[in-house]
Amino acid sequence: MKSISIRIEGEYWDYLIKYNALFLWTFEGTLEIYDWEYLLNDLSYKMKDNNIYKFFRGNINSILLNVHNKDMKESSKINLRKSEIQKYKVREFWISTNDLIISLDSYNDDLLLNTDEGLLLCNLKEILVDSNNIHTNTLTKEKYYEKIFDMPFFDISIGNYGNVALAGGEEGVFEFVMPQKKYNETNEVKHIIKKQSNKVDWLKNSIYNTSPIEESFILNKPIERGVWNYNDYKIYEDSQIFRKNDENVYHSNISWANNNKIYRVVDSRQLQEVTVQNFGNGELAFRSRYINFMEWKGDILAGAGTSFGTVVECENALVVIFKNKDFINIPGEIVRWKYYKSNERYSNLLGVIFDKSIVLQAFEPNNYFKIRSINKSYFE
Repeated sequence: MKSISIRIEGEYWDYLIKYNALFLWTFEGTLEIYDWEYLLNDLSYKMKDNNIYKFFRGNINSILLNVHNKDMKESSKINLRKSEIQKYKVREFWISTNDLIISLDSYNDDLLLNTDEGLLLCNLKEILVDSNNIHTNTLTKEKYYEKIFDMPFFDISIGNYGNVALAGGEEGVFEFVMPQKKYNETNEVKHIIKKQSNKVDWLKNSIYNTSPIEESFILNKPIERGVWNYNDYKIYEDSQIFRKNDENVYHSNISWANNNKIYRVVDSRQLQEVTVQNFGNGELAFRSRYINFMEWKGDILAGAGTSFGTVVECENALVVIFKNKDFINIPGEIVRWKYYKSNERYSNLLGVIFDKSIVLQAFEPNNYFKIRSINKSYFE
């Protein structure tokens, strides 16, 4: 699959693209905000290639006047030094909170931060508005953050309707519904089940839970307007989900899910892929197949299902397996990587963080991407 990558020099630990702004969190405790629309426009005009704008804009119909689409025979790479990206910077804030941010995710206008002191909620639009205020240099905890829950979580995952699945270790699985303005709601974190939970993913409207010390399971439950009916969920255990043809075959607890697919590591050379069928009455069915890997890539460490294929992190490579079964290997010592869920605007992007840079790689948009409507930039 054709792709374009933008490598940005710098030491970053996370990123977010929203409202045509690129948010970069640094190890120095700052949040850098860049005008994503300006950056894409400028690069497209300089290189006389509308593919840059089209691929990274997240819209297959995005067109820039007087810029043509180059005939892409292979993938292309763009490198931006720290000095080169400064022209696109809107603002840089100091983050005053001393909480260690473990992970983050967003829904509508809100940013959910999972820290070592608990869950924090902040409004991204307020930060963008204050990016125009020269007197605001620090994002203070008192002004910008609301404490939601005192306990830190191993993992957070935002699904449909703003439902957030929370992995609480030995305390089990929790759930939080992001505030919905049209309902004027104030929601609380609710405890669903006390079973070991270290990683949570969404299977449509069901939660898939995994742990390195206990078997995985699915919490399948009807949802009404994003709210769980806590008295009516059904648990599908590991033995119901995964087909075991050979009792002597080793199965690890490394597993993940996306949309209607579950992946589990069999060994360093093989993945089991399970397609989940939901019959709409609370009943699920499962169908399995196996995917083989070459030994040189090392043990499989983690993975994710995306709209463009399956991303698998191995000891010696980050592998992207596309839906047509082609694949690419991303070299280098990777610190972490991140993707956007299939129902989000930038679902064709893969972000890979290295020691001294971050690479945003956009794969060719296609009709299977579910693109949200385009918002105007806050910086126009």
